[in-house]
Amino acid sequence: MPESNAASFIRFGTFELDVRARELRRRGLKIKLQEQPLQVLLVLLEKPGQIVSREELRQRIWQADTFVEFDQGVYSALRRLRESLDDSAENPRYIETVPRRGYRFIAPIKTATDSVSLNAPQPADETGQGSISIPKVALVSIIRLRWLSAALAGGVIVVGAVLLIAWWHTSPPSPVVDSVVQLTDDGQIKGAGLSSDIRSARLATDGLRIYFNEGPPLSQKIGQVSVTGGPTARVETRLENPTIEGATRDGSELIILAGSGATPPFPLWAMPLPAGEPRPLGSTEADAAGSLPDGRIISATGKDLFIAGHDGSSPRELVSLPGRVASLEPSPDGKRVLLQLDMKGDNANELETFELAVDGTGVKTIRSSSSNECCFHWSWDGNYLLYSVKAANRWDIWALPIHAGVFRKLTKPIRLTTGPLSFSGGAIPSRDGKQIFAVASKQHGELLRYDLKLHQFVPLLSGISATDATFSDDGKWVAYLSYPDHSVWRSRSNGTERMQLTFPPVEASNPFISPDGSRVAYTTDSGTFLIDINGGTAKKIYETSQNPMWSPDGKSILITILSGGINYSMQMIDAGTGRASLVRASEGKGAGIWLDQKTLLAANATQTKLLTLYLDSGKSTNFFTGSPVDWINSPDRKYVYITTGGAEPIIQRIRVRDRMVETIVSLKDFAQLSNYSWTRLRVSPDGSPTLTRALDTQEIYALQVR
Repeated sequence: MPESNAASFIRFGTFELDVRARELRRRGLKIKLQEQPLQVLLVLLEKPGQIVSREELRQRIWQADTFVEFDQGVYSALRRLRESLDDSAENPRYIETVPRRGYRFIAPIKTATDSVSLNAPQPADETGQGSISIPKVALVSIIRLRWLSAALAGGVIVVGAVLLIAWWHTSPPSPVVDSVVQLTDDGQIKGAGLSSDIRSARLATDGLRIYFNEGPPLSQKIGQVSVTGGPTARVETRLENPTIEGATRDGSELIILAGSGATPPFPLWAMPLPAGEPRPLGSTEADAAGSLPDGRIISATGKDLFIAGHDGSSPRELVSLPGRVASLEPSPDGKRVLLQLDMKGDNANELETFELAVDGTGVKTIRSSSSNECCFHWSWDGNYLLYSVKAANRWDIWALPIHAGVFRKLTKPIRLTTGPLSFSGGAIPSRDGKQIFAVASKQHGELLRYDLKLHQFVPLLSGISATDATFSDDGKWVAYLSYPDHSVWRSRSNGTERMQLTFPPVEASNPFISPDGSRVAYTTDSGTFLIDINGGTAKKIYETSQNPMWSPDGKSILITILSGGINYSMQMIDAGTGRASLVRASEGKGAGIWLDQKTLLAANATQTKLLTLYLDSGKSTNFFTGSPVDWINSPDRKYVYITTGGAEPIIQRIRVRDRMVETIVSLKDFAQLSNYSWTRLRVSPDGSPTLTRALDTQEIYALQVR
């Protein structure tokens, strides 16, 4: 370390590195940084301005790593490090790539043994100038007078302190739910958003009616119901796939994100209530947005927060944040903004919750990320946050005290519901603060296959509540996810010899059985795993990733890596050794499937195209253009099946040989199960596409709060 190897704190630009705690902060806000990128940063900071060779990095960091290719490890670690520093290889501010030689840290740094000393002013020289001589008698009188005053003041302070402590330990009244009333009864999916990664209430109210999203992802509409309950009605609009972000304070407009595709940002609109022509809010696109009480619009694109006029004009940046903004909500008084940030950039459900002033200052953490907490919203008085907490397979609504006053002790989180309904999307308050509105569900599904001869859906595995049915090449074994607990099971294809392979609290996704039926690959929030078809201990083969697809020969597993919002790439994992290697030219591509042993089919970053990727050359060609939601190949790999979004979702089949497209069935009236926000399309051994029908009851409820 420069100057001294004992330096505990290093500052560069707006960043500060706590070496002992191994924490990186930006303007005092902690930034999550994985271990290998952190180690790279530490090595570079040991030699500021000097070139650190790739060989030195290998010896210092990757020498004992036998499961990750070194070149890919360096590339991946530097990419994640630069993302955390908002740096780039093309225009570096901190880390410069020196071609064929290595890397160099180029920014000025400060080091210190404690954080305060980095900015502490130097003490002034003691010159003795300006000293005053005080007579001894006068000095004694002054001391006695000051002693008496101090004694009287001390007594007042002691009494005040006793009263303050007593008051501090008395808990303020806690909110209590007196009753729960069902407001809707239309059987539609509610609360789905534009982005597949964020569970949210997607509700807004003007005081008289509640507005909500309904329908499957990418095909949703806006519905409305009276705050006292009754029949639901559609809010007609020409906007494609509109998603509610909030309502203006006067209730005259909804703030809407609308557009095709699966990932933000999207154009921002204001939609008049109860009816009218929507108007665009500026020309920029946003990931999240909200309306301040004075009508100004606050929005976020990526990590940047903006504020603009009521019509979206003259936007200016408030602050750049340490993670992608997944949702935002101004406080009722308009002085603060509640943010939920995707710190990892992996579009997962684990979001950190922050608060900051509306001018962009005073960023502070409210809640660390947790897969068991979700969807924070303000209470009407701004003193609580309403959110959902998962216990077993049910979500309950809790209230988190956030502002109890300068001298008032904050109480612990307060549980508002205790089942049997599951409130997975948080809750919003009524305009008078006496109620909260939330979407609740009872989860159940029916596994079906579409019989190509009968032209109708029929039960698969007796119609069990399951998703993601995946078969071995000989059709004798099947693996699937039970719903809603997301455990991996296997059985014979006729449903016999059922065995549970994973158990709560593990929540799995994307199970795929190996071609020979001997193993199952699946993912969780913590990585990609392999487990034997007869059970046992699962083996982790990679960190957080998606879509583990077996190669036709069963020797490799293709996975998708997601970082920085929509920054896809793919890795190939050797199923025997666990060694990983980057798929050539896979940057910006993901969710790949195998067409044959040397050819992949993958989506582009915006999920508007499917591309054929040739492993030998790294070249790609267009395979399909449209709005695919999910895709999978047939067991014989002669066809690719896709489901589409939009107002008229369908299942299509594309013949690989000549790209001929055939429509199989419309899904307009099929209640698709939104498992992890998406329905899961699979194909049975006879070529029948399989889906799970939602039998959930998902309705809006009003909770009377005292």
